[in-house]
Amino acid sequence: SQSWTVPAGITTIDIACWGGGGNGGGRNTPFLPVGVNCGGGGGGGSGEYRIIMAVAVTPADVIDITVATQVALNLTNVGASGGTSAAARSATTLISANGGGGGGLGQPGAGGAGGAGGTGGTFGTATPGNVGTSGATISTGGAGGAAVNSYGAGGTGQLTATQGGLGHVTITPHA
Repeated sequence: SQSWTVPAGITTIDIACWGGGGNGGGRNTPFLPVGVNCGGGGGGGSGEYRIIMAVAVTPADVIDITVATQVALNLTNVGASGGTSAAARSATTLISANGGGGGGLGQPGAGGAGGAGGTGGTFGTATPGNVGTSGATISTGGAGGAAVNSYGAGGTGQLTATQGGLGHVTITPHA
């Protein structure tokens, strides 16, 4: 996390937040009988996008910023959900955007479900994240949910599982 101090002459700010993308799901492959294929993991959901306009500020206010980071992969389990990005002033949340859900675990003969798009953040106008694609019944992992306005894309499901995208926060100052 980091902080931003409101400079002299600034009276309002706009804040946009993107939650992190969920990781792609892995594959449950231990002890498969010969001839049984394992389905691919589901793609992770993308993070939620939120924007709040014209937040009143005074010079020297400190805005604390938290940006969702990527979560470690686990190629033999359900994908981890993406993190939350947020901005706060004096420990009071101004806006937050939640991460997308992790992709489901591929099973013998069945692909994992796609992760849910991020929802449920606080304040501002929301655009939910996009759902990840389910994995195929034979090996192919699902695609991650597409990013909403550039950040927080969902990760691809296993065979080639990837981490979900980073979250993001932008602040636009106005005099």
